[in-house]
Amino acid sequence: MNKIKDVFIELIPFFLAIFITSPLSMLSGIKGELAITASYILIVIALFYIRYKKEELKLFLFGAVCGITVEGWGKILFLFSWQKFNSILPVPLYIPIAWGFGFIIMRRIGNIMIKK
Repeated sequence: MNKIKDVFIELIPFFLAIFITSPLSMLSGIKGELAITASYILIVIALFYIRYKKEELKLFLFGAVCGITVEGWGKILFLFSWQKFNSILPVPLYIPIAWGFGFIIMRRIGNIMIKK
């Protein structure tokens, strides 16, 4: 039962990100993209400020690189498309941040689940 509670606590930033960014996705163009990006940056900063675990910044950066690579190739191969956003990157600016954020959350939950 303690693991379930710990997993739920680690999922709070994830649900917070969904709650905050969902209304922002209604904005179109660069305003929406910048608003979502800023909200993800603030959430990640808060996540690290509240509890930073060793080497998580490296994991975050690795997740961001993986995210831009996967999503960029998906865009190039016409597997993904983002009609609302005209970004300077091949993907919206918030995508690498969201991937890095996801890597952190998955690691934390994975550590809870496999802990003996």
